[in-house]
Amino acid sequence: MKNKLTTSYLNEIKQILHSARQQAYAAVNSAMVEAYWKIGERIVLEEQNGSDRAEYGKQILQTLSIALTQEFGKGFSYRSLREIRQFYLLFSNLPKWRTLFAKLSWSHFQRCLKVSNDKARLYYLTEAAENHWSVRTLDRNISTLYYERLLASQDKELVQAEMQEK
Repeated sequence: MKNKLTTSYLNEIKQILHSARQQAYAAVNSAMVEAYWKIGERIVLEEQNGSDRAEYGKQILQTLSIALTQEFGKGFSYRSLREIRQFYLLFSNLPKWRTLFAKLSWSHFQRCLKVSNDKARLYYLTEAAENHWSVRTLDRNISTLYYERLLASQDKELVQAEMQEK
């Protein structure tokens, strides 16, 4: 009996593996985004119990950064913890955002934390989730003020076509 793999058989097996890996990646991303939200919530709750909030909050984040870095390695710098705190403050209503959290990575949210306009931030996140924008595409659209240009444009299709082209 000959062992011969047909192209369609092999392609089906590859597709099953690609799909499983994508699902696993999405599940991990979703879990980490939710974990960062919970950490942000906990940081905010701890800060609200402090006497001198600004100084106390800074000390909490610095101490927490050291402890988490020792235990979990890179990714928990003072700056990162400030972003996690800001993330919670911007998206404090978890049930409202849960679906979006499941579709995007932490890197997507990090990029959008820098967008000061609430409507623009929501637009970028929603479009990134619905259109499967990579972080690179999201970065480019934020840096070229895609949302603002779209609002200001008389010919929205032209602006959209330009974005699709790039």
